[in-house]
Amino acid sequence: MFDNINLNDFWDKKDDYYASQQPLSDELIHEIENKLGYKLPESYVRLLRIQNGGIPKKCMFDKHDVIDGIFGIDNETIEQCDFYTKELGFPDIGVPVSTMFEGQVAIFLDYRACGNEGEPKVVQIDLEMDKIYRLTDDFESFIEKLSPYAEYYDDEDNAEADYDENTKPFENVEFYPLTEEQKHQLNSEIWSGVPYLIIFIGIIFFISLVILNLSSEGAVMYKIGKVMLKGITILTLISVPYIISCIIEMNKEYKSYVDTVKDTWEEDEALFKKKIDNDKRKFFYKLTGNPVEAYPNTMNYKVGDRVRVFRSVNDNTIIVKEPDRENGTGCDK
Repeated sequence: MFDNINLNDFWDKKDDYYASQQPLSDELIHEIENKLGYKLPESYVRLLRIQNGGIPKKCMFDKHDVIDGIFGIDNETIEQCDFYTKELGFPDIGVPVSTMFEGQVAIFLDYRACGNEGEPKVVQIDLEMDKIYRLTDDFESFIEKLSPYAEYYDDEDNAEADYDENTKPFENVEFYPLTEEQKHQLNSEIWSGVPYLIIFIGIIFFISLVILNLSSEGAVMYKIGKVMLKGITILTLISVPYIISCIIEMNKEYKSYVDTVKDTWEEDEALFKKKIDNDKRKFFYKLTGNPVEAYPNTMNYKVGDRVRVFRSVNDNTIIVKEPDRENGTGCDK
């Protein structure tokens, strides 16, 4: 645990704003856990045994956001949890451990998926944006992603360099002209929704004809069949712009390259969703060659999956699963 971090040099001894003056003991931890109803992560407890909260020397998370500090554990922890959930309106999903942007955003240990005794994820909760963002899968990973603030923002050149590196999609990635096989792969993806649309219209048309043939004119079912026929006409007219857009996309100039899925996760969930939407989860993934953009994981990609990234001259991006190279159908370019 914390193999790459010197915990004895972790805390900024000059600033104890977030530090608790109450000594951390096994009895105190057990008492707080019982009152909270959550078992605190071992990594969190181990860090606080060195110093019971405070401001770390490395306070930049993932090169972008600065944490204000890390909360200690003491008799005020319960009141602090109640303050965040009951007074400020943060969701009751676990234990607050830090803040960002001078307290405007809270960082929580999220116990929803693991249960009260499991290893919680670390999430960022933004009330103003009405969003919950997953940061890491555990507290130890969260600490390991912290880096020195001065390393990136001591001077304007470093700040600008870091900004450019992390805000340009597909920077330093070389795209290659498409082969005939890749053009076919791209066109298949562009037109993938059309067969389903045709089948759907065909089924509705068939059902409406059956209803009309089996019903007498003027009957309720006969009228329903007539309405369905009119609906098919409207649906067909609505489908025309979609088909035109497919034709336009097919005639654009695309280039491509093969990438690998770097990370997959669930995040970007709304805090105050309607009850009917509570079970609708959104999953996303990132690519190795593009640290900027995240894509909806509708294909259930897993880490390590190979995908082909098609990109047009106007930066429209289409990503598809790359065929297995072992079968002779894949290509690295």
